[in-house]
Order: sequence, then C-alpha cells, then structure tokens
Amino acid sequence: MIRAVLSVAVFALLLAACSGPPESNKAAAAGNGAGPLPPAASVNPALYLPAEGPHPARAMAIAAPAEMQRLAERIRTAMRARPDWFRAYAAEHPRGELPWHPNLGVSREDYARFLAMTLQLNLVEIARVTLTVTRRPDGGLALAATGQAAPLDAASSSIRTGPRLRGAR
Repeated sequence: MIRAVLSVAVFALLLAACSGPPESNKAAAAGNGAGPLPPAASVNPALYLPAEGPHPARAMAIAAPAEMQRLAERIRTAMRARPDWFRAYAAEHPRGELPWHPNLGVSREDYARFLAMTLQLNLVEIARVTLTVTRRPDGGLALAATGQAAPLDAASSSIRTGPRLRGAR
C-alpha cells in the first residue's frame, strides 16, 4: 500500500518535472492581475499536461534520515515477530499514528524521535529518466518511462484529460 502511494507520488513529481502550461497560458495560470482566474471546472487540464513526445525528467524518492531508517527496521522486525498482535493493535487505532507500545520494539523515547523525524523526509533525485507522452484515443494520456521510472508505466493510464476536472460539477 505504501509503495503504491509512493509510486503515485513519484509519478506526479516526475510528471511535474517535465510539464507546465504552454507559454501562451503561463500568464493566465500565474494570475497576472489581468482579472480573476476562471473557476477550476472551466480550466482545461490538458493545457497543463505535457505535450506528446519525449521529456527529460527526474526520478525522485523519499529519503529518511539514517536514524529513522534504523528505528523503522527495528519496528518492522518487531511487527514481523508478532503479526497477529500488530494487526489487532492497528485495528484498535484505525486513525492517525499508533500510540507507543513496548511490542513495537523501540523505547518510548525512540518512538517519539521516530515520529518527529517523519517531518524530516526529503525528496532526492535517484536518476535522470525520459517520459514519453502519447495521447490515447479516449483523450487520456499514456506515459512510458525509462530506467528507474519504468514501473510507473502501468500507473500512467489513469492520467486523463477532458472538459471537466474529476469531482467538478
């Protein structure tokens, strides 16, 4: 689940790295004082998606401090040692962060540091890649990626363009 969320986040960042509004739309997108921006439902999202063809991009990954990685491994090890307990404990606390428990394999102080370090996550470039954009017959976009971004090829089919934004009325 976390990998799927991270893959989607990385996919969005990759797309952002190679996209932007066409030159003719940059002033309108920036709200240059010439008037109010149109409502989101009337903005054509296709104007902000990359043009067809290859685009240089950067594959990004979420990087955690070394101490956080060590604590996370200790917590994962403890969770694997007692999977039934962990599932039950997580079910007792379905929202937000889990409260500390000795079965998590770290001290209360280490767990507090671990949670605090979640605010220190950064994005780091892991590779330069190429994204190739093609327009599908249904109006959506398909992306093909190279190198370390290649696993995102499957996620690309969910990128769609059209006269309405998702959820707009």
